[in-house]
Parts: sequence; structure tokens; C-alpha cells
Amino acid sequence: IIAHGTLNANGAFVADEVLAKHDEKYMPPEVAASLKNKAARNAAGAPHARSSVLATCAERDLPLCVCVAIGTDIVHAHPQADGAALGEAAMIDFRTLCSVVADLLDGGVYLNFGSAVLLPEAFLKAVAVARNLGHGGDFTTADFDFIRQYRPATNVVRRPHLGTNGKGFSFTGHHELLFPLFWQAVRTELA
Repeated sequence: IIAHGTLNANGAFVADEVLAKHDEKYMPPEVAASLKNKAARNAAGAPHARSSVLATCAERDLPLCVCVAIGTDIVHAHPQADGAALGEAAMIDFRTLCSVVADLLDGGVYLNFGSAVLLPEAFLKAVAVARNLGHGGDFTTADFDFIRQYRPATNVVRRPHLGTNGKGFSFTGHHELLFPLFWQAVRTELA
């Protein structure tokens, strides 16, 4: 969305004039093409695809976002790292996140596993984008981490639900226990 507006007393952006926006069914063309290219993904033959969250999402045509901060991973220091490609991919993922969040705002569930800064910030911005596009409703969020952190507690568990009947939860424990247990429960439920 591109809009003019102001911040209200609660710190939320209120658009006075919307200059450009997409409807709730919008998906960036790159994302749609990627989701439709299932055969190419399967042809890669990843040896551990059965236990991969990424592979499972691809297999089921479910969107998955990877929020990258350039300079935070060792691969960014490689001489062939392409900042423009990383930036383009990050924008595609953020647009995908906005689209997913717009869909989940009315009865959906959002889970944050161990991201203490970047993803909670991106998620809260995606909630703001979706709400400014007219999406609303109650949804559920949960943060899974081994210690309580400010941004997940604020941007995942509390702030997204201000003024709504949505609920946020915090689960504290070691990732190597919480994530496999949760993922196996999801896989069992989907089977």
C-alpha cells in the first residue's frame, strides 16, 4: 500500500488517502510462479525433504517466508553474494508475509519460533499493512523461545491484539524440544 496519513494516539498509522493498493487476493507474480513450479522443486531431490519445514510447505503449496537481514549470515560475506538478489528476494518474502497476514487476521494463527528481532518487526509491519488495506478480525499468535524477549512479547504476543479479542501466547523452552514436538503434532494432524 502507498498512502498518506497520520499516527493516532495509540501509535497506529491511519491512512487518510490510499494512493495504491492490492486486494486480498493479490500475490506477487514471482511468488505465484514459484508456488506453481512444484515439479522443479521436487526434482531437486533433497535428501532430507521429509523432515524439512521448507520442503513440506513447498509440497503442500503453502507460502513460507524467510526474512533476511543482509550482513547477519556468513553467506553474505562471500565474494559472490549478490545484494540486489538478496534485497529482491527479501521484498518478495515481505509481500508474501503481508498477503499471508491479511488472510490470517480473521481467525488464523501466527507462530514465531525463536526470532527475537527481525521477524517480530516484519510481522508487526505486515499486520499494519493488512489492517490499512481493510483486513481485520481476531486471530491467535504464539511465541516459542528459550527466554522471553522484548520484541516477540510486544510485537507478536501483545500489540497485534490491541483493540481486538485476539489472543497471544508465550511458550518457553529449548528449541530442540519445542520445535520438533510442535512440528510432529502438526504433521500428525495434517496426515
